[in-house]
This record gives sequence, C-alpha cells and structure tokens, in this order.
Amino acid sequence: MRRTAAVWQAEHRVPFTVLTGRSGTPHEMVGLSRKIFGSMQQSGSVLIDSGGVVRHAHGATMPTGALDRKGIAAALARMRAARPAR
Repeated sequence: MRRTAAVWQAEHRVPFTVLTGRSGTPHEMVGLSRKIFGSMQQSGSVLIDSGGVVRHAHGATMPTGALDRKGIAAALARMRAARPAR
C-alpha cells in the first residue's frame, strides 16, 4: 500500500504525505461510506495536522472529485497564518 500511495502522490504532485489504508475500512473511519445502493465507495481527502487535528475533510462519490486541492490549500494557509511567529 505504501507504493500505491507514493505513486498516487507523484502522479498528482501532492507536496505532503499521502496515506492509504490496508482495506476498505479506513474509508468508513473518516466518514466515507458506500453510496448509491451500496455500489459506489466514496473517496476523499483528509488533512490532519501534526497534533492529530483534522483541518480539512472532503468526500466525493466520484473518485475524480476526491482531491480537493483548493480546500486543502486554504486549510494549509489557515494553519500557516495561525502559526506563532518565530
């Protein structure tokens, strides 16, 4: 599964760590369920900070809509803005 995540990360030019689950259960753990009579597994993206706080979550029934680049970028910008000055 790590290779799958690494390939996907490279293909989509995602600049942060990408994780995948070992089976279908991680989808349900983050609120992504089966839709349309149980035949379509939702996909999505979840941004979790280093403290374990979910900063952004997005679900989509169509896999092509799973990566919410704008939403993730906005969440990252909010995290950067809230970071204390050094």
